[in-house]
Amino acid sequence: MDTYTVALFGLIGLVVALILTGGLVSMIFGEEPSLGQLGAGAAAGAAAGGALGFTGLTLPADMGKMLESLQTDSSEPEMKTGFPTF
Repeated sequence: MDTYTVALFGLIGLVVALILTGGLVSMIFGEEPSLGQLGAGAAAGAAAGGALGFTGLTLPADMGKMLESLQTDSSEPEMKTGFPTF
């Protein structure tokens, strides 16, 4: 178990759940979310993110290869410059 991974997933879960909780409360109840509602949503998100990080979530092999190819691909498209002709 890598503590850094668990903490990172917990932080990401906290932020995502905080945003989602605020949006859901605003849409469902038609009012601004209270600090307690946001805190409860953030705590649940942090717990879920920490549990996900604890399980050792890894990317599939195909996804890793795709990300590597995107990072190492240095071919850039040719830029067109100048004014258009009509």
